[in-house]
Amino acid sequence: MTTHVVLLFALANANLGFTAMADALLTAMPRIHVICETATGGEIWVVQRNGSPQRTWPPAG
Repeated sequence: MTTHVVLLFALANANLGFTAMADALLTAMPRIHVICETATGGEIWVVQRNGSPQRTWPPAG
């Protein structure tokens, strides 16, 4: 049986213009790289407008 780790990164605000979306993702990229290197299971992350990635699943706790 094969197991895969899937990480999903999405923008928190779909109403941003292209430049704001690109800025948020580029700002988040160093942190996204760290998350991808250290993840041990599937996770969902939302990238905020300021470029801050926040894990939404699995819930903390």
